[in-house]
Amino acid sequence: MMGGLRGRAKEAAEEERAKGNARLLAKLQKIADSPSVPPPYSLREKKASSQEINRRRRAEEIAKENMAFAKRLEGVKSATFDQKTMKHDQAMQVRYLKNVSQFPVIAKDSKPKPQKKSIPGRPPWFKELPVSQKVSARPEWQS
Repeated sequence: MMGGLRGRAKEAAEEERAKGNARLLAKLQKIADSPSVPPPYSLREKKASSQEINRRRRAEEIAKENMAFAKRLEGVKSATFDQKTMKHDQAMQVRYLKNVSQFPVIAKDSKPKPQKKSIPGRPPWFKELPVSQKVSARPEWQS
């Protein structure tokens, strides 16, 4: 049994969920038990139309789905989280994020890009102009 206000609040919330589930199950059972088609006014049997047959099939499918949902709802375990576990998980996440930011993950396939070292006295974003080829002197016949 849990102690303190939080424990009582958790118990009250669980009781409220259980009551809500019980109400839902009662409503589903009432829907499943009620007749989907009102009783006929005349004693003679009327020939069922295709629309009526389809409506009845659809109603039966819905009833089956409701019963399956009710069974799943009965077997559901309430999701309660322990505050100690949540704090531990949060601490692990913070530690993981800190490690990732300090030591980024690099794939084994990737090769490090060679970086040019900047010339002292120039900003790192400065790029050198392309090296031009040495120009030879004009030939003598063009002078």
